[in-house]
Amino acid sequence: MSNRSRFHRTANRFLVGPSLRLALGLAEQLFPTETWEGAPAVDPRDARFLLSGQLGVWSLWRDGLTATQRHAIDRLIHLRPRRLATEGGLRVSLDEHLRNNRSPRYLEAGDFLQVIDGVPVGDLITAALQELEDASSPLRVPPEALADRRYSSSVFLAGPSRDEFRRNTYLIPRAPMPYPPVPVLDATAPAEVVADLADMHATAELIDKKRGDDAFRLAEVLDGFSRKLRTPLGQPVERLKLAAGPLQLMIAPTGSGKSVWMRVAATHLASYRGGRRTVVLLTPDVESTLDLVAAIRSDLAALNLDIPVVALMSHRRLIEVAVQRTNDAPEDPAGARWTWQELGYSCLLSDEEGAAWQPGQEPCTDLHEPGVEGRHRCPLIGACEKWAPWRQAAGPAKIIVTNHAYFQQGSVPFPVITNGTLHGRMSAQELLLRRADIVLVDEVDAFQGHAVAQSGRTLVLARRDTSKLLLEKLDDQRKEQVESDNVPGELELAFQRAIHRVEFLSERYLAAVVNGFIDPQDPLGPKQARLHLPRRWDNLLACRLFGLNELEDRPSDDQHDRFKSLFTQNEPDPDALPAGWADLRKELRLVVADEPESDLIHKRSQGIISAIQTITAPTTDEGEPDTDVDLNETDGPSQAGKDDDPADPTVSAWQLQTAHLLLRRAFLGELQQGLAELEALLPLMRDSGMRLADDVEAALDRAPSWQATPEGPIGRTVFGFAVTGDPESRSDRQFTAEILSGDPHAYTADLGITTAPALTGAPRIIVGLSATAYLPGSPTNHVHADVACYYPDNAGTGTGTGTGTGTGTGTGTGTGRLTVSNASVNDHTTNRGIVISGAARNRKAQLLEGIGSGLWDQILEQRLRDLHDHRDAERRARARVLLVTNSYNQMLALCRGLIAGGAHRTRIAVAVPAGDRRGLQIPDDVLAIPASRLRTFPGTGRDVLISPFARVARGLNIVVGHRSALDSIWVCVRPIKLIDEPSALVAHTGAHARRNRHPSEDPRKELDERHRIAAKHLELINRSNPAFGRLPPDVRTAIFADVLADLIQLAGRARRGGTNTTLHLVDNAFHRGGAAPGSDFASLIRNLHQRWRDDNQLEQVRSIYGTTIDAFFMFAGINDRNP
Repeated sequence: MSNRSRFHRTANRFLVGPSLRLALGLAEQLFPTETWEGAPAVDPRDARFLLSGQLGVWSLWRDGLTATQRHAIDRLIHLRPRRLATEGGLRVSLDEHLRNNRSPRYLEAGDFLQVIDGVPVGDLITAALQELEDASSPLRVPPEALADRRYSSSVFLAGPSRDEFRRNTYLIPRAPMPYPPVPVLDATAPAEVVADLADMHATAELIDKKRGDDAFRLAEVLDGFSRKLRTPLGQPVERLKLAAGPLQLMIAPTGSGKSVWMRVAATHLASYRGGRRTVVLLTPDVESTLDLVAAIRSDLAALNLDIPVVALMSHRRLIEVAVQRTNDAPEDPAGARWTWQELGYSCLLSDEEGAAWQPGQEPCTDLHEPGVEGRHRCPLIGACEKWAPWRQAAGPAKIIVTNHAYFQQGSVPFPVITNGTLHGRMSAQELLLRRADIVLVDEVDAFQGHAVAQSGRTLVLARRDTSKLLLEKLDDQRKEQVESDNVPGELELAFQRAIHRVEFLSERYLAAVVNGFIDPQDPLGPKQARLHLPRRWDNLLACRLFGLNELEDRPSDDQHDRFKSLFTQNEPDPDALPAGWADLRKELRLVVADEPESDLIHKRSQGIISAIQTITAPTTDEGEPDTDVDLNETDGPSQAGKDDDPADPTVSAWQLQTAHLLLRRAFLGELQQGLAELEALLPLMRDSGMRLADDVEAALDRAPSWQATPEGPIGRTVFGFAVTGDPESRSDRQFTAEILSGDPHAYTADLGITTAPALTGAPRIIVGLSATAYLPGSPTNHVHADVACYYPDNAGTGTGTGTGTGTGTGTGTGTGRLTVSNASVNDHTTNRGIVISGAARNRKAQLLEGIGSGLWDQILEQRLRDLHDHRDAERRARARVLLVTNSYNQMLALCRGLIAGGAHRTRIAVAVPAGDRRGLQIPDDVLAIPASRLRTFPGTGRDVLISPFARVARGLNIVVGHRSALDSIWVCVRPIKLIDEPSALVAHTGAHARRNRHPSEDPRKELDERHRIAAKHLELINRSNPAFGRLPPDVRTAIFADVLADLIQLAGRARRGGTNTTLHLVDNAFHRGGAAPGSDFASLIRNLHQRWRDDNQLEQVRSIYGTTIDAFFMFAGINDRNP
């Protein structure tokens, strides 16, 4: 085991006891209770609430507590081992803790712990907290590599035919001077910051005056934005009082000026006029990060202020981003120079032997000395250009800009010092929250969406096609490192066994399912669950084997232990197994063994059935088989009415089902154990140069990043397995491990009030900006926080800006009016609307070509001709359309259809990925525009742009001057939101559990109720047909709310500067006749409208979204403004 892995496991063990003592003491003080006899007591469930990190469900959190209590809870959340945050993990740990008398203060008294110690609870809390602090330790700092010695590190080389790893050798140079660890300067963390809009306007006017550019004036944009800003009660806003604690929302439509407000706010607050605050800005992506940094530096230069501004992003991608930006904009040499000045660097270590320098793979903290265990760090980190932005961010920088992904997942992988404590590595979010007086989050719903995406992980374990899987690639790396002699001899076989064991079990299980050897009827009804949990049916199966009533009885602990012994690798005591169980265990163990007999799964199934019949056969009082009872009459009560096995009338339905459930339990339980063993070896694999071990670790959700709320909406991590694909096609099936963990809604809403104080010691001011962060019912986009202010989205109001960072060339009259239109295209043969979404996969390309041909022939050609000939010069200037699909392949099929319908290729442009474009067969003379350069589309001379939805829905502004360059947007394929992905399950269950729920003075009961609601909703979704039209109505409405948020964002691309636009819905799957009943667009809008009315949210939705939401309502036939 590596030093890092060994250290963490040891440290966690020493943290358990103090964490439990502190949690119990806090629960005793904050939630006092009594036993039935009236003695003082503590309820362990209250301690579980505190350990969960779900403090946002408590109405008294922070303001209702003393400073001492707040500090103790903050430190408890930061230092407690992750497993204590779960109900199961806490139960096991607490049982062991009490059994070993590690808290003699408490005596078990039923569901409570009676207090039998006279020590004041405050003294107990103080002592337990100190013990926890003493037991904790930050990640150790790798020792510094010594000068004039040789060290090695692995380097990854991507090749056209295969990837490979090399081992580089470095001779460490002498450093000109010692470079101590970088100190992190904590912010003052004010309780409140007032953003005076008049003062901000004065700052903007001064910038404009100094710059002397009349084409674009910050003050004019900011003035228009500020005048329209409203409080939740609809009153004008003059001064924004921003308090540390819960997230505060600023909702404003695309093009209203919120990005300019954020840009000016950063400059103003960081200057002397604004109090010299340290401001952290979070943007959706790397492009917007760099654009915003350039804009703010320009503003500061105009003010002649020397205020450091720095951009942070993944340290592995700096050169990659610089190359990509340069290649995507060959006509912008000045921009390329700026990018390379910002991101460029070279490694100060010269390799003596091995591959050439690979940017992003520098061995900064990954140097290995031959014969010495562990990693060493480069002595030149303190002088290296690569780390200059991080050194700036740690101290002198007053404005720090980064992207959502780096903030949530990134790290600072070199030594830093905070408050005298040395850390070998610090998370990006801790560094940035420590530095921030105020955090402004642009597109905060996308920020939450990224957290949602990270909360659901998938690892593909087996497929029926020839695709190369991650585990196979990891095994290839193992072989390469063995060949390079980088794998220690004592670990070589362990690596091989762990990988191959998981691959072996996965392929066998998938084959057994595909061939029908494992296909149990579901105990709860005809619907098969999609996600299978290995121990889901342990209680039911134990009841059946022990002859208990499966609906009323619960197996004892001893019976549970005997049941589990059927699957253990270690042979149990034969005398401990009930009669007949040894034969059952033999068959179940043989199924997962690497022996020829285990290949005959159908025979193993027959053997299991025979064992079940023997075990469950009725007996006489003397213990002999009762031959007068018909075995087929022994069905459990939940199986009434189900058919027996038609192939063998002597086998009852419940016996066959029990055998199949036991088979699945044997496979999945063994596979879960195999994954756990593989997981334990991943750090050692990484240390041996197998870098894909990081990807496997991330997929298994065991990355080392700390979270305040690490478990999922149901109160625990869900680790399950699924077989997906077309059941009618034997080759289109795959087997996956799926993990649901974390609470992205709580993380986002409570970032300032729970995560920040746990990491830094004090709450932080967090402001989230977006056009769609307040959209009740949207599982991914709706942020569960209060709206501090909003800009009514009413057509023809306010001002427009040039780009997402306010770097445009003029001002306008705000957002334009939106119209939603049915633009379905009829098939030439059937004369019926063409349906794409929901069509067979192998027909979609042909159908899209048909839509493209019909769209050009029936509508677009004439529409563009009219626009080019329009008498209004501004309309002529916008004679362009945006066509949207769901993927690049769909985009190309639509493009081919347009050409077939008569469109000239020289009129068409398509969006392409900014990086690798291999595999995209773009027709000749069609212009390919990198996704990062789509804003240049108006200057290309083309009038049709086709793009995947995700590339254009957010953050993209295609403008001429200050107004949108697009006349209209055509959604050619109904957007899809897959419900059966792990992240979607987390989003839907978490959001559903929060519906109409509020913080409570009894947080434990509130949290338990949310867990119950979430678990019930997860079960509902898991047992539903994932086809959209067959999902439960509430789930369909929630999916549609996510789609609506995306459509509102998309429409904003064509509404900048007050331009009116139409959102054309082309795919007939949007409309009645092309969608299942209740699944058409109009019906879904009406359902969402009714939900908002039922939950008393309709008035606020209409106040915020104004004429835009009215456009969707009118499309659905909701015409009364006050229905």
